[in-house]
Amino acid sequence: MSIFEHEAPTHPALAELRGGFDAVGEVPFSTLEVDELNEFLIEAYRAQQQIKGVLAKIVHESMNQQLAKRHGEHSLSVHIAGQVHGNSKSVASELAFARWLHRFPELHAALISGDVTVGHLNELRQLENKHPKASPHMERAQDFFVDAAITLQFPQWVDSVGYWFKALDPDGKLNDPTDPKYGTTITKLASGDVIVTMCMDPVTGEAYLTAVDAEEQKIFNAEADLEPIDKLTPKQRTQTAIMRLITRGFQKADGSFPEPMVQLVMSEKVAEDLLARAMGCIDPDTNGPMDFDPFDLPIDYDDVDGRCETLQGTPVHPMHALVPLLISKMRRLVIDEYGQATEEPKNAPTFRFFTKEQRQVLLALARGKCGIAGCNNPYAWLQMDHIQPHSKTGQTLLPNGQPLCQPHNKAKGDRE
Repeated sequence: MSIFEHEAPTHPALAELRGGFDAVGEVPFSTLEVDELNEFLIEAYRAQQQIKGVLAKIVHESMNQQLAKRHGEHSLSVHIAGQVHGNSKSVASELAFARWLHRFPELHAALISGDVTVGHLNELRQLENKHPKASPHMERAQDFFVDAAITLQFPQWVDSVGYWFKALDPDGKLNDPTDPKYGTTITKLASGDVIVTMCMDPVTGEAYLTAVDAEEQKIFNAEADLEPIDKLTPKQRTQTAIMRLITRGFQKADGSFPEPMVQLVMSEKVAEDLLARAMGCIDPDTNGPMDFDPFDLPIDYDDVDGRCETLQGTPVHPMHALVPLLISKMRRLVIDEYGQATEEPKNAPTFRFFTKEQRQVLLALARGKCGIAGCNNPYAWLQMDHIQPHSKTGQTLLPNGQPLCQPHNKAKGDRE
């Protein structure tokens, strides 16, 4: 039963609206001519936009009359969600849009009449959020926004708003490339996922988009003969394009890399379990079941045999490590129950500085962290330190090495 069938509407306008929806819902769309179907599609979309405009008017009046409080609710979003069995967070987002729209009566009327869409208004909201100083100018320019929306397609409308915004800023300070708002924020979550947020000035942004778009087109063309299920999604294609550009930039002139971009630390037990799952748990030699529990993933932070992480210590689900496991170079590292390496890399010299192989072992043992407790300085700052200084007969061997970030390493050197 629909929520609308619980109670008949009492206001004639609501009854007419409900009846209109019911009538449209009963149309046999599969039997329509193409032109008729297209008309229904466009008009239904316009109606959806107009409904949002009408909803904003109702929301504003509901707040004026403290509708939620009169129904014993602490917020209007909770009241609505309870009545329609919805998500109060989603409702709250829609109410925030309605409150914002009430400040712009001309835009509000244009949404109800179908002259602008929610997409136009969301662009203006984002502009105001990024540039609060433009807010009073936006209120005075509502007629311009509506007229441009009526005469221009959406991409051209966005450009016209861009010109309007630039005209507000004769000295160029609102788009100053040195403004702190421009830059990139990289956040690594506990799951190991990485979120990248970027804001660029128009020139830098255009260069970025040009490079990424060109690389995306190459990927798209290469997938032309693939089945739809095997093609990358648009978001995956963008990410792949960015990584290709980054990888090429990381390469040296001879095509090699100064160091591997990704290094994984995986126990033999985890690797065997991963391969067993990838092969359907069937032993290729005997064609019988493999000896492992398909419901118990053998990964554990505190267990040497349960490690599956990057050299920086970021936990990695074994399935994400399958391709690297199959194509990468492997190095053996034997760790005892105390978390110490039991052997030096082959032919490790005892010179002043730790070798690349020793450095990688020490980073794996320290899980990519500075040896000073509580330090969270970036991985790129890590240097290899002699626990007993080399100047005081300290040997360049694994038991005498540890990673320290540059500030801590320098502070230690200053004390010696």
